[in-house]
Amino acid sequence: MFSVVNTGKDPIFKNITMKNIKKISSIAIMIFVQSLAHAGVYEIKPYPQTSEGQLIAMTKEQPEPKYTAKSTNEGELSQDTPLILGGSFLVWKTRTTDSIYAMSSSTTQFALPYKSMLREVNFSYDLGLRFSLGYNGDHDDWSYISTFTYLKADHSARTKSGMWGDLKAPNGFSKQISDTVLSGSGLEEVTFQRASSCYDLKYRTLDFLIRKGFMAGLIEFVPQIGLEGSLLVSKQKNYYSGGTLLSNNTLSTEFKDRFWGVGPKTAIGMKWGLKRGFSIAQDLAFSFMLGDLKTYYGENISNNINAWTKLSGRDKVVVPHASYDIGLAYDKEVDFLFKYVHTKLAFEGQYLWNFTQKILSGEDLDFGNLYMYGLTFNLELDF
Repeated sequence: MFSVVNTGKDPIFKNITMKNIKKISSIAIMIFVQSLAHAGVYEIKPYPQTSEGQLIAMTKEQPEPKYTAKSTNEGELSQDTPLILGGSFLVWKTRTTDSIYAMSSSTTQFALPYKSMLREVNFSYDLGLRFSLGYNGDHDDWSYISTFTYLKADHSARTKSGMWGDLKAPNGFSKQISDTVLSGSGLEEVTFQRASSCYDLKYRTLDFLIRKGFMAGLIEFVPQIGLEGSLLVSKQKNYYSGGTLLSNNTLSTEFKDRFWGVGPKTAIGMKWGLKRGFSIAQDLAFSFMLGDLKTYYGENISNNINAWTKLSGRDKVVVPHASYDIGLAYDKEVDFLFKYVHTKLAFEGQYLWNFTQKILSGEDLDFGNLYMYGLTFNLELDF
């Protein structure tokens, strides 16, 4: 084995001292660290409080990526807030099958059936509101959303007898009222010359749905399932006057119905993608609500406290509810205060069976249906 011994006479080793060896080592280490820094493994920072400006390597922190449906401009991933807020303006018209308050006493015109014999309340358009609150699940696979809808319709109508005879009530009156009015007249039914009606409806529904969307070509399908609850209150007051029988008296009747119930609901939503964020969207839903239907009916003749009738009933009923809408939707990624905005202008319809019933003395129950339709403007924000 060979070894090199510095005798102090060789000029090559003459200037090599321990101080020079430390400087050479520091330079070599710095070059090595700089090469690692350029490779992205370390970053170089000056060591504080060093007289010789020594450099040390600090390992970079590597953050774990977080899932999001969208990347930032810098290419970094961020976590979305999974909140859904929505609101809708409703411009709907209401129709019911139980708002008839009078009819002509003559059912024929020139020996032909008189088609305009019925008088019913004609509803105009009313404004309603709808609010939604939801939550987007992990990876945007599932959404959970609750929606509340409110509409109030309050309308009236009036009519008077014409050339085809006096008016009469479509279902007649109770025996007590009829006997009082017809006493000594020799007639079989109560007739009058003037009639008016006021109909008031309060429509409230609350549903909770779980939904998940998936694509099939250019069409997005969103099946939904959940529960729906409703509180429906209707009231109709009718006033009859004029003619020989009533004289100066006014005969009034009042119907009140209140239904509340809950049941399963299923729905399917579809979107046909167009260009620039626009699409044709439609939704179809159906539910069965089992609940309690309370009915009240009253009659009264003014100036006669001995002639009045009050009837009430309560029953468990099933109210089917179908709804649909179709319109133009627009979706845009905003990334400002919220991530996405969804808007939709659609024609919407609602139909409920058996939401009211009428009670008369000695008569069977007469169930009524409710139909509402009109325009709906919806705005939904995803945070």
